[in-house]
Amino acid sequence: MGSSDIVLRVVAWKFSLTRKVVDGKRKRTDEFLQEARRLIQNGFYASAYIRPVTAFEFFAREAILRPYFQERLFQNAPDLADFFLEQIFGRGPRMTGKFRELVQRLWNIDPQKFKGWSDFENKIIPTRNRIMHRGEKVTAEDANYCISIVENLLDQIEEELKRKLPE
Repeated sequence: MGSSDIVLRVVAWKFSLTRKVVDGKRKRTDEFLQEARRLIQNGFYASAYIRPVTAFEFFAREAILRPYFQERLFQNAPDLADFFLEQIFGRGPRMTGKFRELVQRLWNIDPQKFKGWSDFENKIIPTRNRIMHRGEKVTAEDANYCISIVENLLDQIEEELKRKLPE
């Protein structure tokens, strides 16, 4: 464990983000993924493709960024934390660029090192955007691929994050 990991553990201890909280947020993302699987079964492939990206965005916002913004930077002004999160995420996922930078700086976690990140960044997000903005059609295989990539990334990020947190 490096000195930055010790500092992160102390910082995490000062606010309420714990492994238990991360588990709760992950449980909710698993519900999103189950919904996506049900959508595939019912033939709604585009919706099934979008849902895992929403799950990832939710986990990133609620388990990685919100605790830091609300309890470390804006203790007395949670509405400011919400404002900054809205600026980061806007009306849709912003899982590249600034997000990566923030996660690296706040938690010393580099999403690019995770298996599947490149596919997420270069295939999943652009396809999600084409579905949303151009009505692109996808297949059940495409939607299942999206679910597997996102689920794998969530597993890796959750494990890395929980290593840095108190029980």
